[in-house]
Parts: sequence; C-alpha cells; structure tokens
Amino acid sequence: MEINKQIRKQIISDLEKALIDSEGQPLIAAYFSGRGEPVTASDDGETGYLEVPAISVYLLDGESTGQDFDEEEWSSVLAVEIMDLATNQLDDDLDTFSEKVRGVIDRHYTANGLLSLCNRSGFSYVREEGAPWGSSVLTFTIEYTEEV
Repeated sequence: MEINKQIRKQIISDLEKALIDSEGQPLIAAYFSGRGEPVTASDDGETGYLEVPAISVYLLDGESTGQDFDEEEWSSVLAVEIMDLATNQLDDDLDTFSEKVRGVIDRHYTANGLLSLCNRSGFSYVREEGAPWGSSVLTFTIEYTEEV
C-alpha cells in the first residue's frame, strides 16, 4: 500500500534530520523501511554485520476503521526498532536512542500531515539467541487516511 510506504519514508526522513550529533554527523548508521536486520552476506558466503546502530520503521496490525467513496481510514501500530551491538550496557544505550526517537515522534507528530493520530503505546526489548545485537521496539498507535 502506497500510503504505508509514504509514512515509513517520512518517519525515516524526520529521524535522519533529528538524530545527529553536535557536529551534524548521523547518530544512526542505517535505516530500514520495513523490518530489517543489520546483517549482510558477502559474495564468498560469509555473514557480516552492517554498521550499527540501525533503525527499522514498520507498521503492524493495520485495520480499516471506515471507508467512503474517496478514502479509507486506517488504524495501525507503528513500530520503530532500534538495533545496536550487545554490550554490558546495551539497554542503557537503547534507552538513550529511544529518548531521542521519542523527541521526534511525540503526541503532536503528524509525519508531515500523513497521520491524524500518533500516541505512544509501548516498548519492548528484543534479544535473539545467538545474535550479536539487541533491540528496543517503540510502538505507537497511529491513524491515517488513504485515498482510494
């Protein structure tokens, strides 16, 4: 759905502009529109890791809340997943990045007019056994309208 792609791209654009250090350098090494993992395979079959920290922006559990002739209204869960290498202070590092994301995506956030509602709904820490990184997933309830 084109509207979902537009929302993800706008959120990534807003995060890229805001998540910079005092010298204007990016704090995040990679962004993914949709679920992503900071893993890459080389031509020789070896698995390597892209630079981290990385952020994935994706939508979950979309439900139509109404439709008329011109447009359809949607309610969905926006997930912003922050991935970083596992260290002894991984949760602290993820919390620091999460606060920066929350500074961009607040209760007044509209993704440049694409969203009519954006409310924080939760967070979770994710660890995958054997993976050298962990993540924090921030979730937001969003509502938006798609022209049909």
